[in-house]
Amino acid sequence: MNEFNKRLAKFEPSEAREMAKAKFIACFEGNSYSSGEGDNYYIQRVWSELEEKLVSESMRLSERILLPAIERIRQRE
Repeated sequence: MNEFNKRLAKFEPSEAREMAKAKFIACFEGNSYSSGEGDNYYIQRVWSELEEKLVSESMRLSERILLPAIERIRQRE
């Protein structure tokens, strides 16, 4: 976990958010080597296409849930 914290520390918060957003979009859309989450038929029933509202809400929820978890991990070290 220390290696993760070292890599995370070198990014500004806004830069880290943009990287996370780009990774989220890439995972949803997929690429020529692997299908994305958006290709899943069950996910398509709820979100037929990736919209900015979905991305921003997902990012907000991720920050709300994951940032406190990361902070607790840092406190333990």
